[in-house]
Order: sequence, then C-alpha cells, then structure tokens
Amino acid sequence: MSSAFQISEYEIVCAIADAIDLMSPIVSNHHKRVAFIASALAQIGDIPAKQQQELIIAGLLHDIGAYSVQHRAELHEFDNKDTSLHCELGYHFLKEYPPFENVAEIVRFHHRRWKNGSDQKIDGKNVNELAHLLHLADRIAIMINQYEDIDLQIPRILNIIQNEAGLMFKPEHVDWFKNLAIDQQFWHTLNDENFETVVNNHISHAKEEIELDQFIQFSRIISHMIDFKNHYAATHSVGVAQVATDLAHLLNLSEQESKLIAIAGYLHDLGTLAVPAEDLKHSGETHLREDKLNRRYTFYTKQIVDRIDWLHNVKAYADMRHSIDNDKQFPYNLGGDDHSIASRILALADVYSAFKEYRPERDEVSHDDLSKYLSGMIFSGQLDPRLVELLMANIDSIEQHRKSAEDSAMSYYKEYLKIAQQEKN
Repeated sequence: MSSAFQISEYEIVCAIADAIDLMSPIVSNHHKRVAFIASALAQIGDIPAKQQQELIIAGLLHDIGAYSVQHRAELHEFDNKDTSLHCELGYHFLKEYPPFENVAEIVRFHHRRWKNGSDQKIDGKNVNELAHLLHLADRIAIMINQYEDIDLQIPRILNIIQNEAGLMFKPEHVDWFKNLAIDQQFWHTLNDENFETVVNNHISHAKEEIELDQFIQFSRIISHMIDFKNHYAATHSVGVAQVATDLAHLLNLSEQESKLIAIAGYLHDLGTLAVPAEDLKHSGETHLREDKLNRRYTFYTKQIVDRIDWLHNVKAYADMRHSIDNDKQFPYNLGGDDHSIASRILALADVYSAFKEYRPERDEVSHDDLSKYLSGMIFSGQLDPRLVELLMANIDSIEQHRKSAEDSAMSYYKEYLKIAQQEKN
C-alpha cells in the first residue's frame, strides 16, 4: 500500500532548512542561498545532473550540525577555522540514510580548504569534489549583505574569492565563479523579494519522490536532529512515534495511515529545530518558561508544515496544540475524519511519552499518578477518553515497545555525544 503514496523528499529537506534558518535573522534563508549558488556554479561547470541534485540537498542541509545561535554566527566569519564539529555531527545524522551517502560526505568536508590540492585526500581517501564546491558557495553566501545594494558588493566579493584561489578554494571552481559573476540575474535573484519562489523554480531538478517506507527511515533521522538538541528530550520523538503506532494498530487503522501517524510522531516537534539549543538546555524550567517554549516551537512547527500538504497529520496536530495553547478545547469525536483521529492519537502519545521519560527533577511516575494526570487532561478536554482507556488497557505492551524504541535511540545519542566530545577535544 505504501508504494502508492509518494512523498516529496525535496519538500521535507526544504522544511528542515527553513526551520534551522528561523533560529536567527543572521542566517535567514542561508541554506537556500547556498543551495542556489552551488547549483548555479555546478551548471557552469557542467556537473552531471545526479551530482547536482546531491549538491543541492547538501547545500540545504550543510549546517544541520550547528545547533546554537553562537555557533551559526561564528560560521558566518569568512575564515573561521573551527568548523569541524558541526560538519561531523551533520555527517553523523545523514550517513544513516542510505540515499544520502554522498550528501553526507559532502557535508562532512564542506569546510575543507583546498591548500593547493593537499586537502584532496583525508586518511588516503579522496574528498568528494562537491564538498570543495559547496565550501565556495557557502563562503560567497555569507559575504552578501541583504540590506545593501548588491551591485556595489560584487567587486568586493569577487576580489576576496579570487585572492583565495588555490588556498581556500579550488582554482577551477573560482574560474566558474568568475564566469557566473558576470550574470546580473544571478546576483539580483539572491536579493529578490521573491527569492524563495525563484530558487524553488531554479533548483526544481533536485525534486525527487520517495516511497512511504523509505521516508519513515528518513523521518526517524530527522527526529534525532530535533531531539538531540536537548539532553532531556533526546529520545522523545522516537517514543511518541512508537506509542502512536501502537495505538493506531489497536484501532485497526490501515497500514498506510499507521505509517503516516508514525511519521507525524517523528516530526511533531519539527519546530524545535528553529529554537536555539541555548534555550532548550534546561532540565528544570519553570512552568512559565516551559509554556513559552512550547508555544514557540508549536508556532514554528505549524508555520513550517503549513507549506507541505502531505504532512497533514503533523499539521492537524500542530493545529490542535495551537488551539490548546490559546485556551480552547479541541473538538474530539471519534466520528470525525481520519486526520482528527491521528491528531488525537499524537496528543496522547506525546503526553504519555513525556510523562514516562526520565527527568532529574522528578521521581519515577507511578501508574496511579499517570492515571490521575491523564484523567485531568480528559476533564479539561485535551485528551480523548476512549483513547486513554485503550492506552491504559494495553499499557504493559505499549510501555515495553516505547522503552525498547527509546533505548535504541539513546544508544545512537551516546554515539552522537562521543563524536561531539572528540571534536571539542
């Protein structure tokens, strides 16, 4: 059944890029600018279409390993040499998705200096040439001031890039840029008010549809990007997806609908990517701070998924959370359409998983405490009583599955922490 449901890989990659770039005005549209510049350079250099597609995806995701505003700001220094951490972390995520094997390699080495060709190999292995090309596109992008006349900036940018030929950048790539720099339309597109629309049309050849089962794998990787920003929620989305899937199966929903609900579970906190890590690394927030954060990334999640029609389950849930945030009761009735059933499943899976996860500031939650808490949310109109009854009747198997899924995610998180520590040392 999944083979009949096609998903736009490009749309979700753009959504991730948009989320990351919402983190600060400093980096607004940075990933799409880099992807656009890299694509234009690749066309000048007659790079094969498949490699252009990989380069564009790498451009849209190249800084996914940089979680803080401070780190992102530092990467906007032209000759910042302390760049390996976010490259390795980005590679750590992307290499887990087989179709992005080459994309991961490009991201891993996208800050390698050319050094007269001496950095063409790492540990005896050739660095993907597209990594060097992406480095050039990235450095061009960070030199553009969106608030100044672009025509006045071109000589300065061109001069800096030419001076780094053979040192920071591959000379052949610099020649491509010199040819590209003659094109006034290229420069004005970068400062166009309708930049996003123009860029989406320009790089449309990167759009590829994938099947549902393949996207479940990708969405799980995205969930790690989301959750690893905060140690205390490092396995949360995986737990939500597992509990939501179990509830969908218990309701005898179709296999396709169950898979879409799993994807929604993995992506339900997508807006967290737009929240700097500095704002999330608190284990014992006050209720006021926690409430403000919830409203913030709920708003971002809704803003991001509103652009993607097929993410209807995430959208329905974001709408529901937005409604609750504004002190409105969500209209639950199992006679509603499948999308509202999915959103109600996600609501319960989210609450249950958060309640069962470890928090240093609270004791382990008892069965009675859980029951009372869920009953209170039923009373306030935030949870469906029939779904809560279903959960409690099957709680042993659901909890076993949730814990197993989160234990697996925790093992992956520990690998992530190990890489992060090694790079810092």
